[in-house]
Amino acid sequence: MLRYEYKVLTFYPRGLLLGSKLDTDKMEQVLNEWAEEGWRVLSIFTTQQHYSGTRQVVVILERPRSL
Repeated sequence: MLRYEYKVLTFYPRGLLLGSKLDTDKMEQVLNEWAEEGWRVLSIFTTQQHYSGTRQVVVILERPRSL
C-alpha cells in the first residue's frame, strides 16, 4: 500500500495591509526547490483577516513516503 507524507508551507504578503503583495517569484522558487525533492502541490488556500486582503497563502505538499 502506497503511503504519503505531507508538508505545509505558509507564504505571507508583504507591504501595507490593503496594498500588500505576494512575492510570487519567491513562492515559485520555493515550490520548485521542494519539487526537486519529489514533493508536489496537493492543495493551496488563502486565509483572510476580517475585511482586509489575504493574510497568508497555505500550500500543502505531498510525496510518497520511503519505507
